[in-house]
Amino acid sequence: MCSSDLLRLSTGDSERPPVLSRSSTGEVVGRLQMAMNQGRGQFTPANAKELDVDGQFGPLTEAAVKAMQSYNELPGDGIVGLATFAIPIHAAGQMLAGLCGVPTPG
Repeated sequence: MCSSDLLRLSTGDSERPPVLSRSSTGEVVGRLQMAMNQGRGQFTPANAKELDVDGQFGPLTEAAVKAMQSYNELPGDGIVGLATFAIPIHAAGQMLAGLCGVPTPG
């Protein structure tokens, strides 16, 4: 199932970010991987391993998501939902959702 299908399934008619978890695939997953790579030391742990930006939400991406969640004092469940997409990434108030090109939680 591609991320656009996940977006439609998870949002219905409302504009909300998709829910991403192990086995999710697609462009949004790739943007998430890229954002986590670029955010080391800002909103992900500084010692986080660089992820392959392949659009595949596998065990390494899941582990990186759990570390990012814990780093931001969220439950480390490895699922990218509203709370994870709402992680602030800049002092200007931008959220992770903006880097992933999905609607911001709100």
